[in-house]
Amino acid sequence: MQTTIRAGLLATVIGLNTAPALAEFAIDPLPGKFSGNVALVSDSMFGGISQTANNAAVQGNLDWDSPMGMGLSVFASPVNFRDANLATTQFDLRGHYGGTTGQFSYEGGAHYFWYPGVPTVKNYDFWAIYGKVGYDFKVAKFETTVFMPDTFHQLGNAAYFLGTLTVPIIDRFKVEGNFGHFLRPQGGKNLTDWNLGAIVDVFDWFKLDVRYYDSDIKFLGNLADSRVVMKVSRTF
Repeated sequence: MQTTIRAGLLATVIGLNTAPALAEFAIDPLPGKFSGNVALVSDSMFGGISQTANNAAVQGNLDWDSPMGMGLSVFASPVNFRDANLATTQFDLRGHYGGTTGQFSYEGGAHYFWYPGVPTVKNYDFWAIYGKVGYDFKVAKFETTVFMPDTFHQLGNAAYFLGTLTVPIIDRFKVEGNFGHFLRPQGGKNLTDWNLGAIVDVFDWFKLDVRYYDSDIKFLGNLADSRVVMKVSRTF
């Protein structure tokens, strides 16, 4: 149960790597650009584990990026950690800095995870930092992310390592795979997960992501068994 809750808190990191590119629009008089995304998922997954108890969810995020490489974002999603509905909604507030140099890309930042309605004594809300680097080989792009959350719910510190490979096939169609490892240096079981999917841009109106998930987790029943998940998203 604790592993399921802890994994749920990291869901946003996989979103940074697997979410569709966002269309941008300007809002005066603020500098920079805003972008947004709304998605319907048949199951919200992280680390091979369902974050919504095998149920569908509607998720959304709003991003602001400045010309100097700094940015802010807000992500919202329902959650179901099977904790008697103690946590029902997750808000991820993120500040970051990033950029590109040739074919090399980089990004780093901090998250604040907020679970409204959960008593403070439960220690659900917490900070985390992350770093991501990538290289575009033209025929494929590889990214690696390290995510280090602060102590949550008395579970101790941990780290999540993620590798992402994206291969464009034809215009508006690409294949993407992720391989992740959840490391708990203070004890507990290390976890490995992977997924492979196809992403299609349908007439520039919405994106369809169909993905197969699996992991080496054997103790969470149908919350962690292999499955195919569909995601439909609309950008604005």
